[in-house]
Amino acid sequence: MPSPTSPSPFVLLIEPDHHCGLSPFPWGILAVGSYLKGQAISVALVNASYLDEAAFEAELSRLLPQATLLGVSCFSTDADWVLGLLARVKKLRPELPVLLGGPHPTLLPEQTARHPMVDYVVRGPGEVACADLARLLDECSSPSADAPERLAAIPGLLWRDSAGAVQSNPPAGAPPEVPTDYTLLPDAKQRHLPKYMEILAGRGCSFACAFCYNAVCGHKWAGKSAQALADEVEGIVLRFDPQVIYFRDENFFHSRERVLAFISEYRRRGFRFQWDATCRANYFTKGYINPELLRELESINCRRMKFGMESGSPRVLKLLHKGIRVEQILHVAKTLAGSSIIGNYSFLMGVPGETRSEYEATLGLIRTILDHDPVAEIIGPQYYRVYPGGELYDEVVGHWGFRQPESFEQWAECVRGDFFGLNKAQDYRWIDGSPDLPRRADFLVLLARKPLRQLLHPLKVAALPFALLARLRLRLGFYAGLWDVRLAAWMFGKYVSAVYLPKSKAGLVG
Repeated sequence: MPSPTSPSPFVLLIEPDHHCGLSPFPWGILAVGSYLKGQAISVALVNASYLDEAAFEAELSRLLPQATLLGVSCFSTDADWVLGLLARVKKLRPELPVLLGGPHPTLLPEQTARHPMVDYVVRGPGEVACADLARLLDECSSPSADAPERLAAIPGLLWRDSAGAVQSNPPAGAPPEVPTDYTLLPDAKQRHLPKYMEILAGRGCSFACAFCYNAVCGHKWAGKSAQALADEVEGIVLRFDPQVIYFRDENFFHSRERVLAFISEYRRRGFRFQWDATCRANYFTKGYINPELLRELESINCRRMKFGMESGSPRVLKLLHKGIRVEQILHVAKTLAGSSIIGNYSFLMGVPGETRSEYEATLGLIRTILDHDPVAEIIGPQYYRVYPGGELYDEVVGHWGFRQPESFEQWAECVRGDFFGLNKAQDYRWIDGSPDLPRRADFLVLLARKPLRQLLHPLKVAALPFALLARLRLRLGFYAGLWDVRLAAWMFGKYVSAVYLPKSKAGLVG
C-alpha cells in the first residue's frame, strides 16, 4: 500500500468488505484514486475484501493519522459495515471529513447526506468532486463557512451548511478518461495480474433494465476511444503481460465502430492475450455480430462473451425492459456453439410478479442452451434482491408493502436483518408460492452442470447421486419438493464451506 509523498492533501479511499477475497477490483475507488494520482494528490486505497479483520485494522491505523479526507464507497448492502467504520473513524479522528460515494449515495443522496457521521456525499462519478474537495479542505478549515461558493461549485457534491440543511450541487458530467493505475492495488493483488487482468473500457449503459440503477441515475454509456483503450492496454501488457484480459464494463460491444477499430489495433500492436467481454443478445444480427465478425473476434483471441439473459419468459423479459427476445437468446447460444468463443449467460429469478411457470421457463431455456452448447457457462439463476433503484424497486415499494428506510441507519438495520436476502433466507411476499425454486435454482443448475468424472474422487463421491438427480430434474422439468437440492446445499454449507471457505464467508452459502 503506497504512502503519501506529502502530508497534505492526502486522500484515503476505502472499499467495504464484500466477503469475496481477492477476486473483485474495487472499480469505484480505483477510478477515483487513479484520477487523484494523476492530479498530484497523494492517495492510498484499502479494500477490506482483500484483508482479514486484523490486517484491515492495521492498515487503517497506519494510514488514518495522515489522511486529510476519507472517501468510502458504498452499496446499499454495505450500510451496516460503513456505519461501523465511520463510528471507529470519528472516535479516533472526529475532525476528519468523510465523503461517501458509490451506488447507494448516488441513488439516495439527500438521505445519506443527513447522517451526522457523513460530511459530504458525491452523486455519480466522483473523480473530479473528490479532487476538488481534497484541495479545498487543504486550504480551508471549514469550507461551508470559509469558501461556500467554492464548495457549491464542486460537481455532484452534497453537504450540510452551517444551519444543518443539506445543499446539493448539479450533477457531474461524464467521467474523465483516465487510465487505471493498478499500482494502487496491494502487492498481493498485483501478483495475480499476469494471469488475469480486468480493464474498464467504458462506464454506464444506454439501456433501461428495470432492476438496474444505471437507468434511474441516467448513466448513459461513455466508452474510451479505441485509440485510448489500445494505449492503456499496451501499457498494461508492457507492465504485467496478462494471459487474459476481461473488459469489465457493462457493455463492451456498445459501439460497433469501436469494436472494429479495436480489432485493428489488436493486430497492429501485436497483442497476444486472450480476452473476455460483455455483450447483448440483440447485437447478433446480420448488420453487427455476424459469422464474419465472429471469425474476426476468434482470430484476435476473444475467449468469452458474457450476456445478461435473465429469463426464459417473454413476459418477464418485457417486464425487465431487457430489449431482447427468447429467440435471440437461442440464436446466440447456437451461434457461439459453433465457434471457439465460450458463451457465458446469467439469469435472474424471483422478480415481483414472476410465476412458477415462468421460473420453469427459465430453467427450460437453460436446458435448451446446454443442449446446443454443453460447454456454455450458466450464472445463476440468481435470486432477485431488493436494492434501491429501478422500476422493480418502485413496484416493491408501491405494491408489495415494503417500507423504504427513511435514513442511512435504517438501511443498516435492513442489512443486519438480512432483508436483502444475502444468504437467500428471505421468503419475499411476491414469490409465487414456491420460494424454494427461485432460491435453490442456482444450486440445482450448479449440480446438474458438474462433470460426473470430477465426482468420482473419494472425497467428492457423496455428491454424485445429487448431481445425477439434478440432471434428471433439469431434463424432465420436474422441480417439486427439491429435498435433494436442499440436502446437498446443507451438506455443502456444513462440510465443504466450513473447510475451504473463511468463516466470514461460509454463512453466505446455501
